[in-house]
Amino acid sequence: GALRRDSLMQAAIARARQAANEITQLRVSPDTVRLSVGEEVMPEQALRITALRGDGSVVLDFAPLFVVEDLRIARLGTNGLKGLEAGTTRVLVRPFSGGPNSARQGGVSTSLVVKVSP
Repeated sequence: GALRRDSLMQAAIARARQAANEITQLRVSPDTVRLSVGEEVMPEQALRITALRGDGSVVLDFAPLFVVEDLRIARLGTNGLKGLEAGTTRVLVRPFSGGPNSARQGGVSTSLVVKVSP
């Protein structure tokens, strides 16, 4: 029931937090996503995001957090990244650490460009 779901969620957050602490570099490809106004794409399907430790090994339990700079151009929702208005914006990608400060500046991050056409 709900108790089991809560404990599974807490375990997933704990793994993501641990992974976030190990990451020294993030890589994302492609570096540009092209959308039309109204088009939606799931970032996990459109992007390849690799989290690396200092020794170059891959961090597997990493959970990405996406922060869209200009919410007039594109927005992240339940169906993915959606083009709202023609233009260009950036999306910051950083490790989700399970806390309220996950989206704050500082720490390891990378970014990509989102270009929305009419």
